[in-house]
Amino acid sequence: MTEKELVAKARGGDFQAFTELIDAHKNKIYALVRKLTGNTEDAEDIVQETFLRAIDKIDQFRGDASFGTWLYTIALNLTRAQYAKQKQADLQPMTPISSTGATRTGFSNPTSSVKLSTGSSMTCRTSTARRSSSAISRSCRSRKWLR
Repeated sequence: MTEKELVAKARGGDFQAFTELIDAHKNKIYALVRKLTGNTEDAEDIVQETFLRAIDKIDQFRGDASFGTWLYTIALNLTRAQYAKQKQADLQPMTPISSTGATRTGFSNPTSSVKLSTGSSMTCRTSTARRSSSAISRSCRSRKWLR
């Protein structure tokens, strides 16, 4: 079946056709995102979000370019957004996080610290928090596309 036929079926709600489209492109999309992020966990999350967005917005696919190019664009935009979000988090000044006087440092790599009003502080590795968040995010999804 051609890509255009699969897209037409996917638009009609045929999940199997959409799965075939994804299977044809998932390795290329993952390779792109993995290279850009340099992080397996982030890459998996972005690839999964790419496919979920594609499912949600399949009706917006115009067909001017190939389906793979459309997926590539979605993945690239999500990767850019993730990078911007991380960069913004790294630039945040110290801000109060509660009415008790606790503050948070704006630098999230490689650790995040919370300074308590008592003078003590709590620190956790950002990568651990990110992995936990990623695991929760992945467990909430009904299908894992990279398996």
